[in-house]
Amino acid sequence: MSTPNHITHLVRIDHLCKDWCSKHSRSCAYFSSLLNILTQRKDTSNFLFSSNNDNPSKNFSCTNLIPFSSHKNLPFALQSQPLTLLIYKQSHEIEEILTTIHSILDEFEEIINLMKGILNQSNKLVNPSQKSKQSPKKPKSTPPKKQIINLFDNFENPGDIADIPIITSNYYIVRIVEMYEKELCYKKNLIFGGCFKIDHNDEGINNVKLISERWAVQPYLLFEVEEEIFDRIKIWKRVKEFEALK
Repeated sequence: MSTPNHITHLVRIDHLCKDWCSKHSRSCAYFSSLLNILTQRKDTSNFLFSSNNDNPSKNFSCTNLIPFSSHKNLPFALQSQPLTLLIYKQSHEIEEILTTIHSILDEFEEIINLMKGILNQSNKLVNPSQKSKQSPKKPKSTPPKKQIINLFDNFENPGDIADIPIITSNYYIVRIVEMYEKELCYKKNLIFGGCFKIDHNDEGINNVKLISERWAVQPYLLFEVEEEIFDRIKIWKRVKEFEALK
């Protein structure tokens, strides 16, 4: 038995939601890496600017990056060169992570475009179904048959319980598209709205940390809607498998 189109739409939407979740987890890991490298670069800068003092350890907590004792007899210019190269390397890594975060936004937008395509297909199914409901065909009159008592008549048909009407499928898809569009807009505002700045006061650590926390929350996504879709698809498949065994 082939899967109805409106059920296929829900399955595809469910897969796209999971795809978003996977990419979002990856993006949160990028923010974590960004914070780590910013912190390392700040410590390296502090060590560089304090390396000409008699006791640089007062201003630098991570002295294990470059053992100071190995450079104490060298001129300051030679002492600072490895640190300058390290800062350059860290800055390059920061730029790469920022580029990757921007590319994640493009991937999110691609997912939403696919969702919109499914929504358009779902909308095309809704109108014909509504017309057919408005003008149902009258059944032909047939002579009454002898009533057969079935012990299972008092129980609801499992297929009726598991059924997902086309209009319900469309409703779920509309909700999903609306949620994810708002979430993408929210994330774009976090990155492009002027909040995402790496200043020189604290190497941007506090600002990036705040953006990272807001990014991870996903306030516009109602995961109970996704769970309901997943559960209904799962029940529908189980019932169809059971009916196929009869």
